[in-house]
Formats: sequence, C-alpha cells, structure tokens
Amino acid sequence: MESDTLLLLLEIWEKLFQHPLKTMVLQFARAMVRGEALSEQLALDAMDVVAKYPGEYQALNTVYFSQRSPTQDIDAVYDEIQSVWAEED
Repeated sequence: MESDTLLLLLEIWEKLFQHPLKTMVLQFARAMVRGEALSEQLALDAMDVVAKYPGEYQALNTVYFSQRSPTQDIDAVYDEIQSVWAEED
C-alpha cells in the first residue's frame, strides 16, 4: 500500500477509536509509514506505558516494530511484557 493511503487510514482510525494508548501508538505508526526512526529510549518508554494495559499486543507490536533493528534492550523488554501478560491470561 502507498504511504499516503496508510496515513489516510490512520487518520480515519484516529477519529473512530478511543483508547488511552491511541495518541502514542499513532505516533509510532505514522513514523513507521513515513520511514522515520524514533529513538530507542522513546520506544522503551512507550513499551513501559503499554505494559500497563495487559493484552494490548498490537500496541506493543507497533512500538516494537517501529525500531528498524531492535536492540537487546528492546527485545528484553518486549519479551518480559509478553511473558507477564501470558501469565495473567
């Protein structure tokens, strides 16, 4: 899909969906579509926020996959969050 189309879909989604993580997830989704890299620290901070919402795997994945080459730190946080959520299910 063209990036313009994806950005339009994100705009539509933004208007139709309400969730405390929405603004943050959209920041990462838009950056991915535009090919922009957000800092590792920003991603780690965002993952800490997402962790407070068990089961929000798509939000977690959006942040994780926004990193072109996830570092060991990002991998460790991602794995830990998924592990904790799995235990809560």
